[in-house]
Amino acid sequence: MTSFARNANRILISLASGSLFLKVVIDFYQAVPGEGSELGRFSILWGLAFLIFTVFCILFYLCILSSLWFPTRTSKVIPTLVQARNRLGFIRWLLAATAVILSPIFFLYTEWGAIFTTPYLRLFALLTSSILFAFCVSQEETKLVDWNNFLLGSVTAASIFLVAQLLTKVTTYPFALSWSEGNRLYDYSLYTDPGRYQFADEMKKPYLSPGRYTLWGIPYLIPGTPIWLHRLWDALLWSVPCLLLGLLLSRWSNLSTRNRWLYALWIFLFLSQGPIYPPLILSAILVVFMVRSDRWLLSLIGTTIATIYASISRWTWWPVSAVWATLILLADFKLEPGSKWTRAIRGLIPIAAIALISLGVGSLLNPFLYTPKRLLTSMAFVQPRLWYRLLPNSTFQVGILGGVLIAAGPLVIILGWMAISKRWKTHWLLLLAGCSACLAFLAMGMVASVKIGGGSNLHNLDMFLVTLALLSGLTLRQTRLTSALDWPKLAQAVLVLAILLPCWNAYRKGSPLVLPSQQEVSQALDSLQQRVSKAKKHGLVLFIDERQLVTFGTIKDLPLVSDYEKKYLMDQAMAGNSSYFSGFYQDLKDKRFALIISETLFTTEQDTNRPFSEENNAWVKWVAKPLLCYYAPIGTIEAVKTQFLVPRATPESCP
Repeated sequence: MTSFARNANRILISLASGSLFLKVVIDFYQAVPGEGSELGRFSILWGLAFLIFTVFCILFYLCILSSLWFPTRTSKVIPTLVQARNRLGFIRWLLAATAVILSPIFFLYTEWGAIFTTPYLRLFALLTSSILFAFCVSQEETKLVDWNNFLLGSVTAASIFLVAQLLTKVTTYPFALSWSEGNRLYDYSLYTDPGRYQFADEMKKPYLSPGRYTLWGIPYLIPGTPIWLHRLWDALLWSVPCLLLGLLLSRWSNLSTRNRWLYALWIFLFLSQGPIYPPLILSAILVVFMVRSDRWLLSLIGTTIATIYASISRWTWWPVSAVWATLILLADFKLEPGSKWTRAIRGLIPIAAIALISLGVGSLLNPFLYTPKRLLTSMAFVQPRLWYRLLPNSTFQVGILGGVLIAAGPLVIILGWMAISKRWKTHWLLLLAGCSACLAFLAMGMVASVKIGGGSNLHNLDMFLVTLALLSGLTLRQTRLTSALDWPKLAQAVLVLAILLPCWNAYRKGSPLVLPSQQEVSQALDSLQQRVSKAKKHGLVLFIDERQLVTFGTIKDLPLVSDYEKKYLMDQAMAGNSSYFSGFYQDLKDKRFALIISETLFTTEQDTNRPFSEENNAWVKWVAKPLLCYYAPIGTIEAVKTQFLVPRATPESCP
């Protein structure tokens, strides 16, 4: 590297790191509460904390500048620090563990986590944890920190943070933790233990996705399981399958054990950017584990089972297992230059047979695919599409396109560069199949994401993201990697970006779970039980929301009304299904229900400057206004956002 290029890199790094430290200090200043007059807005304690943090950032930045511009002087200090590290012995491994565990505890399990939510502070915490981890675990005698351990520290810290974030929701709190969580717990039980309910009408399963709902319903097979165990099961489903898939893909490589863990944890973080529903990950695990080019029958069985499970979990997933199996088998297919086409076609016949059989099985499990009229009138096609959500908007700050570029752009660049530079030792047929699959799944995901009700994250890009993860594994399988340090500097930079961006995406989300006090919860349950006990003597009680209270026996001896569950009502509202709501309105008019339990209802319509404004307006139009027209609120428990409604004596001008 020439002197000019070296100085240019130093200037660039100095400016970038200086800008980061400045933004971090500004974020700290803006994040802390203004409780006094010190430094313009702080109390004495907060002012002292701000000064200490600022001094730390300045010293940190000076260390970076010194190592960049005065490497000779800095190198004299390194042996002393290395010796000090080596003298720590086993303690340094405890320090490494502390470095990656402390931040999740601080941000997710203390009250300070609700204050320090700004992105640059979270990034600073991630980088600091990674550097401390790398320093503690390094075996180098001439370096304090090396890139490999730094990246391992980053994915380890981010993975622990993500799992800790999932575990914050493991609680005995009886009410719903999110808009749909409670009623989903009810839905899952219908597939594995419907006998726990007394239904006032015919039991109905609003969503016919047995693969997905049965998976979450497994704990119901054990009698008397508490709600916290089901929330723990949910956290495990969102984490363990992704990590397992990463470990299976890492076995294709010649990486060291440490780098295999780095890759497996990165796959977990990469897929969590969706997030990706666990049934799709389990289908991918089956394909990766069972598909072998030297075992055609095993490959067919594995692909078919994966297709069946994916198809009964979500109908749009029916073709994906066949595509994944095809890519794996094509990776082992030998397409020799100059070989006869007849020989190549004979070799492709078993691959095509496996793909076609599994595609046929998947389509048979979704027979409405053969009836275009029924398909076009399904919810997936009837609900409107909000194309503006592809771009930055109030529901998703960066928009779907921006989110995809951030989440997957660096990986796509790396895979493309490795193919073009011939580092990925493969043939054009696999590249064509891989590109075609990615483009098709990307298009499908984009269309699904802009459907009303979606567009707040990348979960509809699930098939695209998992396919990219699979292709990254195939790249490792077909490339004898030595060291990324031999790559061009630009390629190295993109690789680091591809690894760090999913880490930051995990770190910048999450805050402590804030719940009502135990006294407020007890009072809410007592009030709810009293109202339900009184109302059921006079007629039916409709739980539009909070059905899990019946599921886990918090509300006992209640004939449950199967109809008019909140999520299903919302789906029909977003579709504008007037024929469905005619029955709902008639039941309201007939005062079928002596009491209705709902989330707090509002009738205010919103513009597009508010998140999910179209969804809110659909709910207001089709549910809230008619419901409040026929029924009057008689009480609201603000702490748990639950409202009670009874029939109005004389409703006027109702639909």
